[in-house]
Amino acid sequence: MGQPEDERPLTGIRVLELTSGIAGPATGRHLSALGAEVIRLDSLKWPDALRLIASGWARGHDIGVRLDTGPMFNEFMAGKRSLAVDVKTRRGREIVLDIAERSDVFIMNMSASVPARLGLDADALRARRPDLICCLMPGFGMTPSRYREYRAWGPNIGPLSGLDHLTGWADRAQAGLGGVSYPDYTSAGHAAVAILAALLHRDATGEGQVIDLSQFESTVALMGPLLALLDDTGEERGRSGNGDGFGCPRGIYPAAGDDQWIAISCATDAHWAALCEVAGGEPFAGDSRLDGEMARRAEGDELAARIGAWTSRFPAFELAEALQKRGVPCGEVHDQAGVLTDPQIRARRTIRLLPSARFGRDLSTAFPPRMSMAATDLDRAGPMLGQDNDEVLGTLLGFDEAERARLADDGVVDRPVRPEVRLRRPYADWARYIVRDAAWVEVDS
Repeated sequence: MGQPEDERPLTGIRVLELTSGIAGPATGRHLSALGAEVIRLDSLKWPDALRLIASGWARGHDIGVRLDTGPMFNEFMAGKRSLAVDVKTRRGREIVLDIAERSDVFIMNMSASVPARLGLDADALRARRPDLICCLMPGFGMTPSRYREYRAWGPNIGPLSGLDHLTGWADRAQAGLGGVSYPDYTSAGHAAVAILAALLHRDATGEGQVIDLSQFESTVALMGPLLALLDDTGEERGRSGNGDGFGCPRGIYPAAGDDQWIAISCATDAHWAALCEVAGGEPFAGDSRLDGEMARRAEGDELAARIGAWTSRFPAFELAEALQKRGVPCGEVHDQAGVLTDPQIRARRTIRLLPSARFGRDLSTAFPPRMSMAATDLDRAGPMLGQDNDEVLGTLLGFDEAERARLADDGVVDRPVRPEVRLRRPYADWARYIVRDAAWVEVDS
């Protein structure tokens, strides 16, 4: 791979984002990493859900300062500009429309009725700029339907889509997806792809368009093969623990140490043979009754117990390396600390150190794709609330200092809260050993 160019693919594209939670913010983050200027609409009166999940260690600070401390907010808002404006006021709405007139893309993931209620529906926005790409991504889409006005959150879309039904053991109730909101991430990916396609279409035709994305439908798309199976054969796939019906053995097995585990997936007989080579003198390794996938399936829990008794004697990392060298798909089961210290994470520089107005420097994950002919990265950590008021209102819209002050005095715009306060993350003492970035010294100064 050659050295990436300095210019990112979406340089020159401006995105206006009025979002909350994960799905909408993650969409904007993808575009920001590709070089778009993303202006996020914030509010001290109506803070984003991720801003409200502030860091517990910051309890002694003003609420406005604490709203800048949440790790999830920093992660999903990295690379963006923050304009703190009350869109529920007439003047605030006019400001949003003025920015939309100068933007290429608008993103909103509020409930279906909210855009019209705010006076920021697709018709109002595109009246100001006809070639605007307007991406609306409520839980159930904008199409008139039974669910259109339903409120949505990742943990309630997951069960409705059928994902939770598949999660757990066959003889137990569904376990659910826990704290990971799959619908948010899949919806963000679909939205970003649709926006990129719409930008290509505009380049070719000069036409903007409205993208109507249902987060529910985006999640149901993950179920496609299983829905097709039921439709074609009448077979409904249920919960299968760590198995998936493709290959055997497949599972999570204990490794040496407290709560240490290894995932092993023998999708073919060749994988099984390679595992047996590593296992050497273990009885199951030389058991001819286990030749063939169906024979191994018939052994079920007994085979899993025999493999687990073997794996439990070895550190997960060492055993995973030995199996991988022989082509067996496997890996450690990491907790968060394990992910951060994984050598692959270091090799890819997955954890990045970015400039931060509130912290000096802060951590964020890199944009996963690396492109050979363009840069793909984020230029800053999540912004303070209202950090870029002057840049957006002054430079972009041309408001002078007196007008900006009047907007703040009238409560239309929220000034940053104590911007001089510089905080220090609790992980400042050890992050240097993960990031290995000389710039980390700025946090300690």
